[in-house]
Amino acid sequence: MATTTKKHRILPRDLEAYALVGRFRMMTRQQLKGWLFPDVSETIVTRFFDRSTERGYLGVERLHGNGIQVCWLTKKGRDFLGDGSFAPASDLFPAGGPVPAKDFAHTVEIVNAALAMRRRTPAPDELLPAWMVQRLFAGKLTVWPDLLCLWQPQADDPGAALAIEVDLGGESVKTVLVPKTLELIGFLTEWIGPAPAAILLLTATARRRDSLRDALVPALSDFPLAVETLSAL
Repeated sequence: MATTTKKHRILPRDLEAYALVGRFRMMTRQQLKGWLFPDVSETIVTRFFDRSTERGYLGVERLHGNGIQVCWLTKKGRDFLGDGSFAPASDLFPAGGPVPAKDFAHTVEIVNAALAMRRRTPAPDELLPAWMVQRLFAGKLTVWPDLLCLWQPQADDPGAALAIEVDLGGESVKTVLVPKTLELIGFLTEWIGPAPAAILLLTATARRRDSLRDALVPALSDFPLAVETLSAL
C-alpha cells in the first residue's frame, strides 16, 4: 500500500513541471532538467517522466526513436492543472505531440533563451512565449516577440521589458526583419510607457549577426537593441 501511495503521489515539483511545459508548448528533457532538476540524477528525471506519462499528464517521445527526448502537456494534464486550481487553463498550451519539424528548432531555441534569462540576476518575473503574448493582447497585435521578459514594478523601480527574437536565417533581413523590428519597437514603446524596454535579437551565425546589425542599426533611433548569436546568451 505504501508503495502504491508513493507512486501516485503528486509532488510539488511535478505540478511546477507540468505548468512549465504547458507554458512553452514543448521542452526537451535537458531543458526541463536544467530548469527544475539541475541537482538530481538522470534516474530521478526518468522516474518523473514515467509517472507523468502513466498519469497521462505529459506526452514524451524520443525523436526518431533514439534522438533527443521531448515532452509536452496533454489535454488531460491541462484539465488536471485547471480543475485543481494549480494553474490557469489560459496559461497552458496542451498538445497532442511534439512541435512540427518546421518549428522544432525555433521552439527549442526560444526555451533555451527563456532558461538563460531565468538564470540571470535579477531574473524576470514573467517569461511569456509568443502564444501567451498574443493571448494577452487578444490577438490584436500584428507583431509580437518570440519571448517577452517582464520585470514587475517595485516601490522605486518602474519595471522593465525585454523582447527576444530568435532568427534562424529563414527570413529576409530587409523586407521582413527590419520592418518587424521597427513595429515591435513601436509596440513596446507605447505599451511599457516610461519603464525601460529593449530588444535582443538572437541569430545562428556571426555572419548573419553582422548582417542584421548593419541593416538594423541605421534604421533605429536610440532604442536599445542588441544582436547576438544564440551561443552568446
